Amino acid sequence: MSRLEDLLEILEESSEKEVMILSQMEIENASNSRSVLLRCRVCDAVIHYPDDFAQDILLTLLKDRNAEVRASAACYLEYYSDEAVKNALQQAFFQDKDPYVRGYGGYSLLK
Repeated sequence: MSRLEDLLEILEESSEKEVMILSQMEIENASNSRSVLLRCRVCDAVIHYPDDFAQDILLTLLKDRNAEVRASAACYLEYYSDEAVKNALQQAFFQDKDPYVRGYGGYSLLK
């Protein structure tokens, strides 16, 4: 198995078991991966990490170059309610070029 496949499997296990398997540094490194799938999986797994850390990762991924990653980040930001999250979701809802990102941004904003 490749390193990418290993990370994908670990992130999936982390999400399924709702536990932190990777360190925060490993999650942060994965969130900067070239793999779109890995960055999307980070969005799912990071919600089981401390709120401040998870929120920062998701806010960063909400600005990702890939629309699927931005949509995934917008979806999971529904669990956070501070002003920075509200502002970022409003910006995604009103300004993102992708309709899915706008839709998930609006949905999370309303939640």
